[in-house]
Amino acid sequence: MLSITLKDLYQPLPLCEGFRPEPGNRYHLTGLAGSFRSFLAAELSERIITHQVFILNDKEEAAYFFNDLENLFGQETLDFREKTVLFFPTSYKKPYDTEAVDNANVLSRSEVITRLSSGETPLLIVTYPEALCEKVVTKSYLEQAIFKINRDEKISLDFLTDILSEYGFERSDFVIEAGQYSIRGGLVDVFSYADDYPYRIEFDGDEVGSIRTFDPATQLSKETLKQVSILPDIHDRSINETRQSFLDLFGTSCPVWLMDTAYMLDKTEKEFDKVQKAYLNLRSAISHLPPEQLFCTSEELLRIIQQHPVIEFGLHFYFKEA
Repeated sequence: MLSITLKDLYQPLPLCEGFRPEPGNRYHLTGLAGSFRSFLAAELSERIITHQVFILNDKEEAAYFFNDLENLFGQETLDFREKTVLFFPTSYKKPYDTEAVDNANVLSRSEVITRLSSGETPLLIVTYPEALCEKVVTKSYLEQAIFKINRDEKISLDFLTDILSEYGFERSDFVIEAGQYSIRGGLVDVFSYADDYPYRIEFDGDEVGSIRTFDPATQLSKETLKQVSILPDIHDRSINETRQSFLDLFGTSCPVWLMDTAYMLDKTEKEFDKVQKAYLNLRSAISHLPPEQLFCTSEELLRIIQQHPVIEFGLHFYFKEA
């Protein structure tokens, strides 16, 4: 067993020399407390050139850990597209309740998945059991769902309107949240689920003259862009598409950090039970997909996690051989 204590950290790179992010490898980190877990994770992450997932015990704990990492890497004020430390929340407050969907969280989840699909710089993603329990669309569906618009591209305003309507975007006078668009003459404002800010697309006849992001509160421009991606709500549960675990979006060389594996599995099992009860109590005329298509069981998550390098860095260890 590889066991690291605070004293060991004063030796020359003891952890980094022994760590190999290979599928199935397991590590125990001991002697850690409080924010020192974040410091160690940040130090090790500087030396691991791949995506990493950190699973904390609950949303509050995950938020604190995320803030620590964000501060350590100096990313608090960066634009979302420049950040490498991301937070992955749940998209709902109550399962199978369309009115209890958290639009801000839906946007956050979509942004993370979009960043992963772009194959950019390795990302550090912080999450928690309830968020991990919720399945996501496949990479192939995501690739088909993204509609890209380039500056100077030939495209008619009517065609773009048809696309937005097909994607389920709602036309409004002003865009204030993801899933809305507005048209004023040759200007189209679109709040895609792929970005923190809406896009303002200016047409010159049937050609895209300019694209920029803007602040919906002040209407002031923020950044000029050459290309944007229009992404619908990929967390819409009425979409009859195959879904998979969030962890399936990563290769098996992606390390999974676990604060308490047994607790995570227990929370996942309870969440799935809650989802099943909500599904059985549905009285809506709208057809809903069954829980097994939308959510992961604890057995599914454990099977997927075991395919990755696992780092347990809490007080209790689930994997005995490490």
